[in-house]
Amino acid sequence: MLNTLITRFYLFLLVGLYACQPAFAQSNNEWMSNKASAFLQARVNNTIHWQAWSEAAFAQARREQKPLFVSIGHQRCSWCEAMNKGAFADMETGAYMNAHFINILVDSDMHRDISRAIESFYQEAKGLSGFPMNMWMTPEGIPFVTRFFLDTKAQSSHESLLSVARGINKEWKNNAHIINTKAQALKVFLEKKRAEKQKQIFPVTAKTIEDYQNRLGRRYLSGQQLDIDNLAYVDPATLYFLLNSNDEGALLALTILAKLSNSALYDHLEGGFFKAALDTNWLKPVFEKDLITQSLLADVYITAWQNSAHEPFRHIAESTINFVLKELASGSGGYYAGFKEKEDNAAAGFYVWNVKRLHAALPHPIDRDLAKQRYGFVVNHASDFSSLHVRRSLESLSKIFTLSPVEIKRQMGDINQALLTHRRSDPAPTLIREIHPLGNALFLRTLAKAGETLQSKTYRDIAETLAEKLTRTDTPVHPLNQRQYAALISGLLATYSANGQQKWLLKADDLMEQQITRLWDPDQGCFNDYEDALWLLTCNFDDGHTIAASSLNLENLFILHHEYNNSSYLRYAMTLGANAIDSAEGQLKQIPYALMLYAPLLKSGQRISLITHKGAHWQAR
Repeated sequence: MLNTLITRFYLFLLVGLYACQPAFAQSNNEWMSNKASAFLQARVNNTIHWQAWSEAAFAQARREQKPLFVSIGHQRCSWCEAMNKGAFADMETGAYMNAHFINILVDSDMHRDISRAIESFYQEAKGLSGFPMNMWMTPEGIPFVTRFFLDTKAQSSHESLLSVARGINKEWKNNAHIINTKAQALKVFLEKKRAEKQKQIFPVTAKTIEDYQNRLGRRYLSGQQLDIDNLAYVDPATLYFLLNSNDEGALLALTILAKLSNSALYDHLEGGFFKAALDTNWLKPVFEKDLITQSLLADVYITAWQNSAHEPFRHIAESTINFVLKELASGSGGYYAGFKEKEDNAAAGFYVWNVKRLHAALPHPIDRDLAKQRYGFVVNHASDFSSLHVRRSLESLSKIFTLSPVEIKRQMGDINQALLTHRRSDPAPTLIREIHPLGNALFLRTLAKAGETLQSKTYRDIAETLAEKLTRTDTPVHPLNQRQYAALISGLLATYSANGQQKWLLKADDLMEQQITRLWDPDQGCFNDYEDALWLLTCNFDDGHTIAASSLNLENLFILHHEYNNSSYLRYAMTLGANAIDSAEGQLKQIPYALMLYAPLLKSGQRISLITHKGAHWQAR
């Protein structure tokens, strides 16, 4: 029984950090219609009164002493859609859920950090995972009941949401004190176990990282695994790590980036990247182009060009940045969140091609033949659809069509323009007209790096304009949490590096001091977004498909220490670094960006050794 409780509580340890999103204010589900999430928008008319995963929701649960009901799904999940049209649309079920629970709805695509943590909990608690994930938690955030799909009415193979909810409410009303007593006993046990664990030493040596790096790229080259939501993502943090490791690691990264630039994840007509694919070869994209993905991948390609001088990488970086500047500019100095798939999948029709559409765009047979050879079109029948991906190089086309390389390049340029012009004549995907602080801060980082590395005054000037906007205290994109702080500080440091203006270094320093004052938790040894913190919080270093705030903050602290020779920044960095290794516990794949920062120390034969306890420290020996 104790092991079961420990397993259930494991989720809380992982996901507690994220109960710090903006407070839910509306009295109905209208708040979801304004979110950049087709999943949430499709559930605005649910009979259940949903709230966002937020400190406000947890505080309400504690105040009213009601359990929380948390449902996590995504737009491509058929069972999630069945619950949307079934149990979540049922009047009786909605009335009961609203009366007895605080209900939270999470889009896995929008909050992958929460989704990953809950996936880990389900796998440990139930031995399997999948969507939808439905769970009940105590007001203190401890899960005590988990389910997957729940029907409107009980069937032979499925329970109903209403019947399960009634049973849980009855148990809570009659035995809440017993559940809470067990939860408190579990808390004491876990605190003791954690104290014992913090006495352990986890050494990370140069060989440890080399062995990890030698295995890392193979999952991209031999076919990576789909994530829990059946999507294949690109991990920028992993690519940064490989590019900054030894020659073998860098070669792996360059090979992966070459494959990516030829895949259907890259928009060969307009530039920019789709955020994920439905297959491990990246040939069936999810047709959403968001600002964060553009920022991180453009930055990776800049680093790749810097390391290799391979001009196609520079072209990919520039075309991705230019896509953002042209298509996502808000007109007020910031950049919109991106383009998303419509609920009816209209975006897919915008980006894919069939026989009729290809003939309309390219009326001349020779142009169609060139396009088919270049992009691997398989559109022989009216029912065939194809996404653009590079099948043959321009050199191969030159040989096949007996044309000079210059002529092939010119013709393919004309063909691409004709395809793009035709595509733009169709209804475009939905533009998400939200200016997100995190995406804009990461784009600032990329712009400034591009300005410096590519020696582009245009990019440097645009970066400075964006930096001015993001550091105005009256702007809605001023940082509110550690992810936004970390990204903005990183962007300002990159701007300082690009143009040498001291004011950007001073602003980065001011923001770091502000973040430390507001968010540093000395007991946990990390930044903590809570003001009213739940107990036993853990630091999150999992880079996932982005770069963790803790990893960026670690980099920022090292840079600021170097610039100011500030020993307090070094102490914070050492503590944060110790916790990074501690959080990995041998699973180095969780923290590739942090490991990249350690690599220079280890190349000289030094050893990073962790001694974890309250006031943990980081040592290089």
